[in-house]
Amino acid sequence: MKRILLLGSVISLLNMQANAQVTDTVSVGAGYANQNYYQLSTGTETTAPKNEWDIAFQTGGSMGYAISINSYSGAALYTYPNATANATNWAVTFDTAGLSTWPKMYNSETTWSWGAFNQNADLTNDFDLGWGVYDLNTHFVTGDSMFVVKLVNGDFKKLWVKNLANGTYNFVYANLDGTGEQTVALAKSAYATKNFGYYSLSGNAAVDHEPVANTNWDLVFTQYTADLGGGYMSTATGILANSGVLTAKVENVADVDNYDNYQTQTYKSEINTIGWNWKTYDMGAGVYTVNDSTVFFVQAKDSAIWKVVMTGFGGSTNGNFIFSKEKLKSAPVTPPPPTGINEMNNIATLSLYPNPIAKGTDLNVVVNLMQANTTVNVIMYDITGKQVFKTKVNNQTGLKAFAVPTSGLRAGLYVVALDVNGSTAIQKVSIR
Repeated sequence: MKRILLLGSVISLLNMQANAQVTDTVSVGAGYANQNYYQLSTGTETTAPKNEWDIAFQTGGSMGYAISINSYSGAALYTYPNATANATNWAVTFDTAGLSTWPKMYNSETTWSWGAFNQNADLTNDFDLGWGVYDLNTHFVTGDSMFVVKLVNGDFKKLWVKNLANGTYNFVYANLDGTGEQTVALAKSAYATKNFGYYSLSGNAAVDHEPVANTNWDLVFTQYTADLGGGYMSTATGILANSGVLTAKVENVADVDNYDNYQTQTYKSEINTIGWNWKTYDMGAGVYTVNDSTVFFVQAKDSAIWKVVMTGFGGSTNGNFIFSKEKLKSAPVTPPPPTGINEMNNIATLSLYPNPIAKGTDLNVVVNLMQANTTVNVIMYDITGKQVFKTKVNNQTGLKAFAVPTSGLRAGLYVVALDVNGSTAIQKVSIR
């Protein structure tokens, strides 16, 4: 795809290297028809049709178990509530009476590693992955749920992911009455350089949707399902970061052109840090306006630090994202320590009780800091990834205990995260 690069002013950085501020345009096409995978260092953009797949299986790494749905292209996912997953129950016609009242399941908008199929996990069981349960001895995941899938083309299918064994997802799907059954084995190794292997249930075929190796793109310009406020889930058009890319957002910057204070920012691994809400729609004028006082700093896959400022958006007419970018540094920022499950060795531990907890009862949170730290936060998320609670914790060493009210929360599964200087420990909690 040809692009036009407009060279802006040249500035002198601390390392005395000259880096041009460049204005670029990435287009996903009229009606947001495509997804564009973009590499900051080269300006290379690679396009894929957004609606060519229905479900996607995480293939990157041996511990990837996420399964996603193409909700932003019209697909929808429901857990079948009328039977447990076994061969006998699979064989019957699925009863979908009342399907319109069944809750839809969505991919997380903050991580690639938690898809819609994972959302009904029992968060009190660290080995429950939503669609199946992980066996610590065999390292297999055995499917314990069956699903109804509305395809991108509007058809309905029943689906059962039987297992993930020896690096292969084994799943079966059919019409709701059992006709047209298809059995599929999708090997992670076939997509070893990609984040996901994709599948079209309407086309009965695997789709190599990601057009470039996951080491060769930093941002994807796309549509995705997001919480647009108050728990309202809908399609958003924005920018998501690749796995391993870290991003910092700085708002209310007085002089955007000359602001380059990337060193002191808090870099996050959440893929939607840039996201969609850098723009608003002016109903009167019928155009989008861009927040002109926000700066994003992006640590790319090659560890270079980039400054990105959004400057324009063309909407559904052409799908154009217009932005400036500037390379500030070749070396990475200090990376956050590895993410833990319940504790961060020699840093902190996180405990919750009671768990599960009755709605209306305060959730007791205990944090034990083994060393003083600059920033300590406790954050609670619902299963869609929406933040429902956040508080700062005293950063001195020792035990800290406080209560989180649950009276204003819905019954369901939640994740409580302890963030200490970018290192995160998590625990699951169920409100009943």
